[in-house]
Amino acid sequence: MKKINVILADKNKLFAEIVRAILEEDGNFRIVAIAESGREVIDLLGNIRTDIIILDYGMPGLSGLRLVEILASWHPEIKTLLMSNKSDKETIDKIVQSGVTGFMLKRNAHGQQLLKAVYELHEKGSYYGSSYQKLIVENYLPPITGRDTKNMELTKRETEILRLIFDGFTSMQIAEMLQISSGTVNTHRKRLLEKLNCGNTAQLIRAGLEKGIIKIDV
Repeated sequence: MKKINVILADKNKLFAEIVRAILEEDGNFRIVAIAESGREVIDLLGNIRTDIIILDYGMPGLSGLRLVEILASWHPEIKTLLMSNKSDKETIDKIVQSGVTGFMLKRNAHGQQLLKAVYELHEKGSYYGSSYQKLIVENYLPPITGRDTKNMELTKRETEILRLIFDGFTSMQIAEMLQISSGTVNTHRKRLLEKLNCGNTAQLIRAGLEKGIIKIDV
């Protein structure tokens, strides 16, 4: 596999070094530069080619959010993963309005979760952490009315799969994690939609949040 080039941009040098260590240990990533500001990233791009930029929301001067908007115009081929310590509605509002294609909370940027985010961003073009998904569901999707879920308790396996769906895993990935076939995962997904009286995945996630099946610290 050809190595994926990455630029890290964060005012916190220690955090950037932790991210560097996780990615380099995986073996499929090459850290081509580490920057401490948005302006430094722009200067680097004059001489360095990269596939992904992982950047801090709150960098001084040219913020991470503003840098994402600039890169979308100047370098649309580069995928960006924006990271923040904040998950309040005001911050999420700004991120949603910016059209950013990758976001996760810094406190979730460890080990396999970070690798999952970067791989998914590289392969699919987007990644959103579960805290972001929860706030989107709560603040941007209307409540589902008229749902009757009496006597529709979920099995342990259905609950497990619903939580993995919320975390952004595909049916194939869930099948590999649970060591079952993707067809079995899709059957469970269909039953979840029926039991929770939902028409799509977004409604399914909202139903899971409303019923307390999905719980997450945001």
